[in-house]
Amino acid sequence: MLLKKVGPRKWISGCMFVWGILTMLLAACKTAASLYATRFFLGIFEAALFPGAVFVISLFYSRGEQALRNGLFFSTATMAGAFGGILAYGIAQMDGVRGLYEGLPTVLLCFLTIIYLPDYPQTAHFLSQDERDLTVKRLLVDAGPATQEEFSWRQARSVFVDWKVYMHAFPYILTMTPLYALALFLPTLVREFSFDPITSQLMTAPAYAVACLATILVALSSDRYRERGLHYAMPTLLAILGYILLIVLEHKSAAVRYIGLTVTVTGVFSAVPSMVGWWTDL
Repeated sequence: MLLKKVGPRKWISGCMFVWGILTMLLAACKTAASLYATRFFLGIFEAALFPGAVFVISLFYSRGEQALRNGLFFSTATMAGAFGGILAYGIAQMDGVRGLYEGLPTVLLCFLTIIYLPDYPQTAHFLSQDERDLTVKRLLVDAGPATQEEFSWRQARSVFVDWKVYMHAFPYILTMTPLYALALFLPTLVREFSFDPITSQLMTAPAYAVACLATILVALSSDRYRERGLHYAMPTLLAILGYILLIVLEHKSAAVRYIGLTVTVTGVFSAVPSMVGWWTDL
């Protein structure tokens, strides 16, 4: 609601600034209570980014073009996972300054965001006037709501009584639970394959790289055929198969179990773009 009322440029940039500061403050937490409180508010402000990005994409692209764009955006999460483990290990060696080094890039980047991120196509400085007009006309032809700039309480209230919102929210929660579990604990899972800590961090990269490629390909296919349901269901089934393989192959070799883990990561991550594109189709 605030995203629509304030505009994505100010809202996303402001949330980036706050969560960057909170990330740096994590280094100063001395008790469990302060850690939980800081992490709670960090999560609140971080939560603004993904819907904000989806909203901005919907302002510039038709519904049949959004899954690929969302896929390209979301694929950066898999790339971050590929390099995040290695980076985390390096940052952990910076004793005493790791909180500052983790939060400072976000704080600096928010100043670029507030300068360059447009609120709407009509204010996009990187487009000519003809390109702005064409973008708006394309969205009007596509019959999407993206060009509506005014905030509407009536429209906001309608979301809470729309059964389709809850039908999408339920599978989204069920998808995000294993996704974030993998994102947070993948190095730990890899270490169970009897790798040392450094190798465990490095071995997360190949699985994420495969997931990144699959995410883009599934999103491309979803837009190409203008289909969302199967492009969400099939990767989800692949993720289920991956989890079954992890259970069945528990006592097999590390290489075999790593293949099962890669299948799981690929299925979970590649399901997201089509799901998000499904929302904007309705």
